[in-house]
Amino acid sequence: MNKRAMNTRAVNKRAVNICVVNLRTVTKQFAAVVLAICLTPGLSPFTASGYVLHRTIAAPDPRNNGVPFCPMPNHFDVVSAGTIDRRWDTTLGNNIITLGAGVSEVDGVIQESFSVWTHVQGTALAVGSLGPLTQVTGGGSCSSGDGVNSICFTQPAAFATGVLAFTQVLAADVVGQQAGAKTASFVGEILDADLLVNPDPKNTFATPTVLAGNPGAYDLESILIHELGHFFGFSHSLVVGAMMYPFAPPVGSFTGSRPSNGAPDAPLGDDDRAGLRVLYPGGVTFGVIRGRILPVNPLSLQSFPATSAGHAVTGYYGTHVVAVDADSGQTIAGTLGGYSCDALMQISIFDGSYEIGGLPLGHRYKIYVEPLNGPVPPAEVAEPLNTEPCRAGTANNCFPPALNTNFTTKVRP
Repeated sequence: MNKRAMNTRAVNKRAVNICVVNLRTVTKQFAAVVLAICLTPGLSPFTASGYVLHRTIAAPDPRNNGVPFCPMPNHFDVVSAGTIDRRWDTTLGNNIITLGAGVSEVDGVIQESFSVWTHVQGTALAVGSLGPLTQVTGGGSCSSGDGVNSICFTQPAAFATGVLAFTQVLAADVVGQQAGAKTASFVGEILDADLLVNPDPKNTFATPTVLAGNPGAYDLESILIHELGHFFGFSHSLVVGAMMYPFAPPVGSFTGSRPSNGAPDAPLGDDDRAGLRVLYPGGVTFGVIRGRILPVNPLSLQSFPATSAGHAVTGYYGTHVVAVDADSGQTIAGTLGGYSCDALMQISIFDGSYEIGGLPLGHRYKIYVEPLNGPVPPAEVAEPLNTEPCRAGTANNCFPPALNTNFTTKVRP
């Protein structure tokens, strides 16, 4: 995935209130005109959920006996301390602007960027999950599939127009899959993640100490924090203000707050934090909102695009569902909705299901739904939408339907 230059189009305001719910630890049911919401603590693997997360479907391999075909979130194994190795190539291009300390200054920015993600409360991803940040030199250390997690600033790659950086992630689709010295113990385990910053001299990147004096440069820390979200398992978020929003802040600026000793995770949005609690749960009980996005008029289902043989589309696919704090008006988390899995965890059913986890308890939430026709185009989330629910070539005969983008929503009476 990648971080693009900021798109300055106006935000689409078509999302409307569906209902208000009170999130507590007990299970409740709410009937609504266009969706039903079920609130429970914890997280279920049966429905589309996100922030948005990368997912992998198990390969049809004998080693996957008992492993579901349905998408499994990509994440590192953090059971043992220091399991996530990391290194960076100290070869710097002339588009990396520092105060003069060069390698040591960039090293500090990388360390602080990792620290942002390892200081989110209520997750198993902690400082102790990371191995030491080692340094290498040579300009070609980001080799996909070698099982070593690397950051490179001068390695040439096929950067698309407007892409400032990208992270290539190798996640296992077979238990026992190997990458270098690593062996996967579960489907979706990240075996290799490499972060590449675009070396094109037309794109300059400044460390925080010199950003103010270089208004034509992108903030290096912003780029690294975003790409490390991909490194840990995130796709792009559709929530404006989230660190995983696909567009970089304008040149010469840093969006949000800088990390500090008192708030090391300050640059993240609530959407980022909620997603990290889902990927690496630990130390806190959080809430989940589940439901389905359905048409008010059931007769409209007849016009829905066809999909897998024998598996009709019974709900909206590819919608953006958002949980907003009803009292503060702050967006807490959003996800892409549209599918769930059957009882055997083998077939994706396109029934409009969604799931938003990692939500703080004791809050009231408004649930909004909107089509993907706003500032983030479907192309920015095309990978999870096109590949997440199904695996090409498998016997489950699963094919994602076209996105539902031509609809409006109705306020619950």
